[in-house]
Amino acid sequence: MTVNRYSKIIRWILGAAALVIAALMIFILVAPRLINIEYIREALISAISQKVGGELKFQEIRLSILPRPHVAVIEGRLSVPDTYQVSLKSLTVSARLLPLFIGKFDIGAITVEHPDIIITVARKAPEVNDGRQPSVYDRAADDIMKPLAGIAAAVDKDLAVIIQKGRLELQGKEGFELVFSDMDGRLGVSPDRTRISLDTRTDFCKKIKLQADTDLETFNSRGRIDLTRIRPQHLPPNLFGDATPWIGESLINLTFDFKTEGFRAMDAQVQGSAPQLTVIREGNPSVLSAASFKARFHLDDRQIAVSLTECILEQPKLTLTGKFLSDRDAGQLEIELKAAAVEVPSTRRTALALAGESAALKVIFDIVRGGRAAMLNFSSRGNSFKDLVKLENMIFSGSLLEGSVTAPGINLNFEDVSAEIKVQNRILTAERIAARYENCAVFDGSLLMGLSEIGKPFHLDVGLTADLAQVPPILKQVVKDKRVLTEIDRIAVVSGRAEGRLILGETLSDIAATVKASDFTVTARAVPMPVALIIKGNELSYRAGGVSIKHLEGRLENSSFLLGPGRMDWRQTPFIEIQAGRADLVLNEIHTILSAFTPLKNTLKSIQSINGTLTLSRFQLSGPPDAPSKWEFKAEGTARNAEVKSEQLPAPLSVRRAEFEATPHALAVSQAEAAMMDAAMTASGRLTDYLGAIQTADLGFEGTVGANALQWLHQRVKIPPNVTIRPPLQFSKGRVVWQRDGSTA
Repeated sequence: MTVNRYSKIIRWILGAAALVIAALMIFILVAPRLINIEYIREALISAISQKVGGELKFQEIRLSILPRPHVAVIEGRLSVPDTYQVSLKSLTVSARLLPLFIGKFDIGAITVEHPDIIITVARKAPEVNDGRQPSVYDRAADDIMKPLAGIAAAVDKDLAVIIQKGRLELQGKEGFELVFSDMDGRLGVSPDRTRISLDTRTDFCKKIKLQADTDLETFNSRGRIDLTRIRPQHLPPNLFGDATPWIGESLINLTFDFKTEGFRAMDAQVQGSAPQLTVIREGNPSVLSAASFKARFHLDDRQIAVSLTECILEQPKLTLTGKFLSDRDAGQLEIELKAAAVEVPSTRRTALALAGESAALKVIFDIVRGGRAAMLNFSSRGNSFKDLVKLENMIFSGSLLEGSVTAPGINLNFEDVSAEIKVQNRILTAERIAARYENCAVFDGSLLMGLSEIGKPFHLDVGLTADLAQVPPILKQVVKDKRVLTEIDRIAVVSGRAEGRLILGETLSDIAATVKASDFTVTARAVPMPVALIIKGNELSYRAGGVSIKHLEGRLENSSFLLGPGRMDWRQTPFIEIQAGRADLVLNEIHTILSAFTPLKNTLKSIQSINGTLTLSRFQLSGPPDAPSKWEFKAEGTARNAEVKSEQLPAPLSVRRAEFEATPHALAVSQAEAAMMDAAMTASGRLTDYLGAIQTADLGFEGTVGANALQWLHQRVKIPPNVTIRPPLQFSKGRVVWQRDGSTA
């Protein structure tokens, strides 16, 4: 009995289920016939076309109950003149079932498969705008967004639109095209706002992700755009109205966090990286690389403002911050950049590659070739982007450290350069210059140099602690007087140090040199001197072919001298002047040196040898250095233990001691203790024109003259034959006066 009861229950349940299933099957088959599909078609076309201001067409509409009630639009097309054109393979609209029986279409969700969207973007000519009317940019965006607002208004509750494998094409009337493919996303639409999440890609960007929330009444938006692996070289070449390809092989990643106030203002936080950015200038590629960057962006009716808060560049090596402002009311552009931790070589290569024909930048980087900068500042103002890159509008300043610099005008390479550099009004200035040139140190320097093509001013003033072996090459670069260069070529510096200043100016086309040495010590050989000369001095000055000195000490192997003040001038007729001097000279050494000079060689050739010492207690000289016969001089001193062998003397002349005073015209000797052959005399006297043919001689003497000396004297002074002198002669307070005209007394 119990088993039969359970069996009946099961049969009733199965029967009821079969009836329900049968009813459902009948309902599924009959329901589409009971629902007015044509009404839904016309209502859908009318509502959407009216709301978006366009035309909606589709080939077929289908109603399905399973797996849930939905309407499928097959091969649809929506077009808004000059704005939108949408083609889609299928559009599935889920709807609530019961409202369909009474002709009401209550949408739940929309799924769009393979939509092909074409949006036409037209550039419009700029118009005068006083700020109270929407700009042309506002109206262009408004034309695009109105249809979306219309779709939202077509529904009275929240609507979800799912896009699968879509395609978006932006077409410009100027001919460019941007195509976004593999587009998947979700669009949440309500009567007052939209929320969108979209993933897509393009030929120039591997992955694009968009998330946005827009108020459809005010069009205020907020959202985020992620652009991964951008290849800007694949952008349409005429996208920005310029068909010239200026971007080479590049890779960029960008993220925008943005918010807008309608179409009038937008603020964005931008960050990203540029592993490779190739800029092509005049056919030459230049590669930049940014590890990361961050920026703030603001756009409204009045201005565009970009603030670069951080940019770490790997190529060139530097860290960059800055800002850009475009003020539409003032019609002015401004840019400011600050770079830190700058490596000059890579920056130089990049800047020169980007500069193209910028002669001024080439001049700057022809000077600055290496090093690093702790900080560099750049600013420029103008009415256009072309104005921003004009040199007269630029201000550039920075601190150079460990630099490599080629000095303008002298083509010398300085290392370890530090300086405060500024470029303004086409003038390059540098202050607090310090540097090294081989074994020379530069300190406390300044530079002024014009960067314009006309009359470039130039002034370089640097302190030097110099290895004097390096000075002749420097002087050869800046000295133009051939006579001075000839003298420089005669000098071979063995060693030496000097401290002073080098001043060059005043135009690049005509550089004159001024050298000032406060103290110096040098060991040098000067052709034709056979021995090295050691010199110490101070307050030496060279300018325009002239040298002056306050104090000069010199030493040969055995002789020494002290001169100063003195000067030498090559500007017109070479001229030398020594206002004061004194010396301790070894006569053999001095005779050897003087005999090596061609102008003195003939004068001294009759002296075969000379020994002893000569002390000059006073010495003055002036005249042309290559014409001793024209010298004006005055010398006072004492000779000791001198011995002279001369072709004009029959035997060596020895002078134990003698005091003398000499001018070009006369030689006066006092208390000369002299001996020659068998004569010994103590004499005082005066000779005139002694450097050439002696004109007069006035000799006071005492001593003894032997036969040999007497015979030579008899021949020399031409004593009359009828006068007989018997040796030896004894003189006491004797005096001889002789004149070239023949009289002797």
